[in-house]
Amino acid sequence: MSWGTKRRNLVLTTLFLFIFIPIGAIAFLVFYNPPTCFDSIQNSDESGIDCGGSCQLICTQEAFEPVVLWERLFKVDEGVYNVLAYIENQNANASVIGARYMFKLYNEQNVPIVEREGVVSILPNSVLPVIETNIQTEKQIPTRVEFDFVSDLVFEKRSSQESYILVKDELIENITTEPRVKAEIQNITLSRIQDIDIVVILYDSFSNVIQTSSTYVPELNSEESKEIVFTWPNPFAQDVARIEVIPIYESN
Repeated sequence: MSWGTKRRNLVLTTLFLFIFIPIGAIAFLVFYNPPTCFDSIQNSDESGIDCGGSCQLICTQEAFEPVVLWERLFKVDEGVYNVLAYIENQNANASVIGARYMFKLYNEQNVPIVEREGVVSILPNSVLPVIETNIQTEKQIPTRVEFDFVSDLVFEKRSSQESYILVKDELIENITTEPRVKAEIQNITLSRIQDIDIVVILYDSFSNVIQTSSTYVPELNSEESKEIVFTWPNPFAQDVARIEVIPIYESN
């Protein structure tokens, strides 16, 4: 190899080491986008687009759909009804935040007469009552109700939530006139719990649901107790054998 060729190769090698490699490295850093769970591409260890693997979202095919165990309507007064659906989430470590749902009431001719929409968060490994109250049907008489989710369910990784609210001293009064259920709830943690929906379900001696209602508690401070009350304007057709009071909330 001639001296000129060696000199040319030395120059090219120097240019490659000190110019092209740094430029390439800079270009890589500027234009390379590392895989994320928000780039609308299935990459890294994802099992779907932005879901599965190390992503917070769980792919739909990797989770069980919530099961609607039953849905029922309850007459409160003339033209006024409460509706309740019991939902089971069989996923041990998957929740659904902000699931949109719809109750649809039908008359005897199977014609829909009124609809009510809402939003619910479904916690892992839980059975959840979903309730809508004070539904006005005017002069229409509903004979059945349907419950459906009306939006895509987005599953997220989440551990099961322990019960941090103690329910005690459930009592029913005025059963022959204007029934009233009282109970006490207590925050048994050292943290404040906010936005608590509380559902009551009344059963007869055969475990059939007689009536339901709900109330709302804005907050419950650490170790604080509050009395809650549910009322109905008319007596029930059956005797109440059991009272179930269910606090619904999201822990931090």
